[in-house]
Amino acid sequence: MEIFRPGDDRYEELLKGILARLDERSRQRRETPEFLRLQAELTELEAEGQNKRTGKIDDDQMFQERQRKQKCDAIKTQIEHLMDDFHQAERPYRVHRRQFEEALEKHRALKFQNAQAIRPQSGHASR
Repeated sequence: MEIFRPGDDRYEELLKGILARLDERSRQRRETPEFLRLQAELTELEAEGQNKRTGKIDDDQMFQERQRKQKCDAIKTQIEHLMDDFHQAERPYRVHRRQFEEALEKHRALKFQNAQAIRPQSGHASR
């Protein structure tokens, strides 16, 4: 098994790959079928409301608009609860992600230091 160390380009690629996988898994946990269904339903209801806002409104239309708004609010509340649950479950993963981000920052700092050390010092001409 090959060992990658900070300062090595392969180490940076490894860390970037891990971060990308963590992001993808997080997205998959967040975008559950229920969440996507609620989002689609909310978008549809909001579009309905946008389309019906022209002309004179009678009592029946006003009642339907109130019902639509109540349904939108209920869906938004459901989505908020899902997101709260997601954020609660996601805490340990955010800690892991932060650790990998810190490792990547340290790697880049070390790489920069190494590049500075290798670069010849200007202004020091040898005689």
